[in-house]
Amino acid sequence: MEAKMSEAMSRRIRGFFGAANFWAIVLYNILALNSLDFAIIVSRRILLAGFPLSTLSIWFITYCGVQLIKERERLLAILEEKEGKEKGE
Repeated sequence: MEAKMSEAMSRRIRGFFGAANFWAIVLYNILALNSLDFAIIVSRRILLAGFPLSTLSIWFITYCGVQLIKERERLLAILEEKEGKEKGE
């Protein structure tokens, strides 16, 4: 299914899920390294108290960051593939 998508659409979808995954990891680490009460406070402040401006800003910045990372990984893979072909010839 992904092969039928354009590169930009694939990057957008990966960015969306990557941002959700990143924040799930952040919140899990807050829970693991601190108390449940602190994790609840942080979650409420990020998701509820700052809504919509802070919450959407954080998600948008994370989304853009994930897209940049994925694009960089794609370009590095292309360069690596070209170098491999040049060495093989």
